[in-house]
Amino acid sequence: MVASIYQHALLKVTFTKKMLEENKALSQPTVSLSHFYGLWERNFLHVTIPKENRFTKCTDCTKYKQEKEKTVDKARRAEIDHLLKLHLDLVWQERRVYYLHRYKARRYPSKYVANIADGMDQHTTNVPSVRRITKAMSALTTVGTHLVGSIIHNGQAQNGKEIYGSFDYYQYPHDSNLTMTVLLEVLVRWSEEFDLPPILYLQFDNCVRENKNRYMFALLALLVEEKIFEKIRVNFLPVGNTHEDIDAFFGVYSKHLDKLDVYTVTGLLKALETCMKNPTPKPYMLKMVYDIKSWISDYCEELHEHTVPKCFKFTLNEDGKAVMHYRNWSHEPWKEPIAMLLPSGKPNTVTPSLHKLDMEGLKRDIPTKYPKNMPLKASEEWESWLANTEFNLLSVPDNYTWPVDKLKNTSRTVLASNAELPHELLELREKEIQPITEIYTGRYRTPREREAPIEMVDDFLATLQVSCFVALYFANYDKLPCIGKVLAVEEDNFKVHYWKGTYCGKWTPQHVPRQKSRPWVEILPKSCIVCSSFELTEDNKLMPSTRKFLKERYVALRTIQS
Repeated sequence: MVASIYQHALLKVTFTKKMLEENKALSQPTVSLSHFYGLWERNFLHVTIPKENRFTKCTDCTKYKQEKEKTVDKARRAEIDHLLKLHLDLVWQERRVYYLHRYKARRYPSKYVANIADGMDQHTTNVPSVRRITKAMSALTTVGTHLVGSIIHNGQAQNGKEIYGSFDYYQYPHDSNLTMTVLLEVLVRWSEEFDLPPILYLQFDNCVRENKNRYMFALLALLVEEKIFEKIRVNFLPVGNTHEDIDAFFGVYSKHLDKLDVYTVTGLLKALETCMKNPTPKPYMLKMVYDIKSWISDYCEELHEHTVPKCFKFTLNEDGKAVMHYRNWSHEPWKEPIAMLLPSGKPNTVTPSLHKLDMEGLKRDIPTKYPKNMPLKASEEWESWLANTEFNLLSVPDNYTWPVDKLKNTSRTVLASNAELPHELLELREKEIQPITEIYTGRYRTPREREAPIEMVDDFLATLQVSCFVALYFANYDKLPCIGKVLAVEEDNFKVHYWKGTYCGKWTPQHVPRQKSRPWVEILPKSCIVCSSFELTEDNKLMPSTRKFLKERYVALRTIQS
């Protein structure tokens, strides 16, 4: 008994340390250890902490522990403990990224939404499933079902999250097509009740076959290029370290099933709906799977070495095309973006198959043995299911609405632009973060004397180059300042992508009016440039010296024009 209590107390200390780290990162207060123990005793006596968890173990963790068991040398064991701690700290750092994404989605629901998805263990959801198995019941042919669970975290939901459960009869291959179809279906179901924020965070298992492949990456790039999301972040934890709140939900559902007699698939879905409250899970049967793999294979090039990085980001480049950034760990800088080639139209559907169901056994048992071993209503439901199996499980609709098209037409939140704030507030903020002036000796010099101003020189166009910013002036255009980013330079002309903003506000790439997917790009003569080769601040704002020069320059040009 003493050893058992000691082991549990040690785990509780670990919990409080992790809680302290997470709350510190989020600037939240943390209760003391004694108060934490009191809360545990009063509210969480039903929570059991096993000595061993039932999940698959991390390969690296297992190797470290095995090597430690092989030696009795204290120095060697201490060195192994140190290496294991470094490994666990790195994994915990990545796990905290998911916690941060989850927190941001709940705290700022108009900007972020986070989604985690996983499949439940096989055989847990086979039906019929009863608590007391008789000899006759044990001989019955059962129907296997598969559950993919998804949790969407966002503050728009009453409880900060919504839980979805997608069931199928194994009539579809469990590959990336299934994962991508469930992702799209869940996003559509969410959008039917709530708005879609512009930034999507995804957390997946580190499984190349189902999640981490060129097909999934191409679909995410498509969601960005179609302007459904402005940015998508995907994170993968190392194999064996991916157990999060979705697995905890599966545990709740599994224990709930252990207390029930579930005779039919309808009862299975009802059990998911009643396994918890706040929120109530939302189960559904998957009606079709889209053959996105074949659709993308004709367009998308092969990806190589993509199995190692664990962090991916999808955004639009200056030409309005989706690109993929990647890095191994969240604390590392992003690698150079990779352009993604995307398909057009929509995919076909996957042809379902019943080869994983024992149809011969079901045809034998449902009419004869099922009525003797379950309630009449349940056996009648199975007879109806068997009679309509081909229609319900093997039929594929001739026409369907592609979920991406549904998401394009759904309601979404629009982030407020800094440019809409009063200039006085923006100038106050700029005063706080402006660089300090250089200390000097000798006589006092006015700020105008000390400032290194931007000056007009005859050959200012000689420094014109790609990726720099230029300020433009047109006699028939009144909205000032007018700036753009240089895309190409020729002898007399240049290609520019217009940006929009104000003197004190933030600048963003501009698109053609009423054509949001088309960047506003033009080829102009160099004579319209009034300021060449300047940069913006880290917040994409004009530097004070640039702002001052442009104001004076535009006044002078208008005076000459008038």
